[in-house]
This record gives sequence, structure tokens and C-alpha cells, in this order.
Amino acid sequence: MKYLALFFFFIGFSFGLVAQHENINPCGTPPFKSDWLKKYQLNPKAFNTKSAEIIHVPFTVSLVGQNDGEGRMNESKLLDNLCTLKSDFEQSDIRFYLKEPIREIDDSDFYVHEDVISGGLKMHQYNVDGAINCYLVDDAAGNCGYNLPWAGVAVQEACAGPTDHTWAHEMGHALSVQHPFLGWEGGVGHDGSNPHDFSDPAPEFVTYNYTSFKDSLILDTIIVDTVMVEKLDGSNCN
Repeated sequence: MKYLALFFFFIGFSFGLVAQHENINPCGTPPFKSDWLKKYQLNPKAFNTKSAEIIHVPFTVSLVGQNDGEGRMNESKLLDNLCTLKSDFEQSDIRFYLKEPIREIDDSDFYVHEDVISGGLKMHQYNVDGAINCYLVDDAAGNCGYNLPWAGVAVQEACAGPTDHTWAHEMGHALSVQHPFLGWEGGVGHDGSNPHDFSDPAPEFVTYNYTSFKDSLILDTIIVDTVMVEKLDGSNCN
């Protein structure tokens, strides 16, 4: 996990540059912490941070196009990005393998979807059990990519070139690695109604809404969490 977290930190920079160049939000995955990650951060010494063996992880790849089959990513570009994904995870000793052949899906509503909930519901329609399900689409709810713990990974084709690391970034989220910061860029309140004055010191805590990014789909309530802001001096990082 230590090596995976370090790689995740560094690919974030190139990932962000690609997103800005394409005028797309870099990542739609919020700073949700899984129960496993919370336990690890409370007592890191109780966990082995790197396996002595290569870990093989099953995943599926679906190329999503319009209803008439147009717009789908070509397989040559896909294979280049798969090589990048494999390279990005080499130092972590994680190897992804296809659980089944690459699929082609003709679904215009999935090809371009405006929010992560509708994207996640489409994933549920096409998901294969026992694997990380990945979908290459034209518009991933306005993001380069996102991961839904209860559904799968979506990556926008514009951010999936042979030198892009969006896919690896989102696969990191699928394996419980989160952004290496939890700040207040979106404001102090969970609904954006309480923006931070950047001339003031950093706030001690923020609230954020991660309803859509829990381990299961929740539609009838809002899940808001309060977290301490991580400081430059290393405090509050747990």
C-alpha cells in the first residue's frame, strides 16, 4: 500500500495537467475513506504494506459507444493505455488480468452521462461479478474519470491516451487509495454554501458529502462526514 500511495501521489500531477488541458474536471471521486483505510491509518504497523508475491487482480474493460455503435474508442488506443496501466502498477506488484474478452457496448445514455449516479446505474446493468469493471466513455459526468465503490470505474476517452494516467488513478481509488490530501478547495461546508476565505488560516475541519461514494447505493438520504483538515506540518493526516 505504501508504494501504491506514493505512485498515486506523483501521477496526480500529470493527471491534473491532462484534465486542465482538455477543460475537464480531473477526478470525480471525492475524498471518501473506506473502513479499511481508517483502520490502517490508526495503526499502520499492524498491516503489511507490500506483499512478497505478485497480486493478480481481475478486471473487465468495456468500450462504450452510441446506440449506432459510433464513437467507441479504437482498440489500438485502448491497448496503448492498457500498457500504461500495467506499467503504472509494476512497482506495487499488482498485475491486472482480463476476466473476459474486451466488450463493446452500444448505449448513448452511458456514452455521455451527466452525473455519476446515472453512470453507476448503467454499470450495474453491464457489470461482471468478481472483477473491477472499467468503462471507457465519451463523457464521464464531466470528469476525466471517477470510481464508484458500489459500481465500477469510468474513464473519459479524452483522458485515456498512451501517456495519460487517469485510468491508473481511478484504479487506485478502486483499491482504497485516496487523494494524498483532504483540504477545503470546495469550501468548508458539504454543500458549497460556506466558502473558505483564503486570506484566513486553514480551517480546522470541513464537512463533505460522500453519499454517492459509499460502498452501496443510497438514494433516500444524505451522508455527511466531518473530517480534520490535513496540515502542511503533517498533523491531522490520520
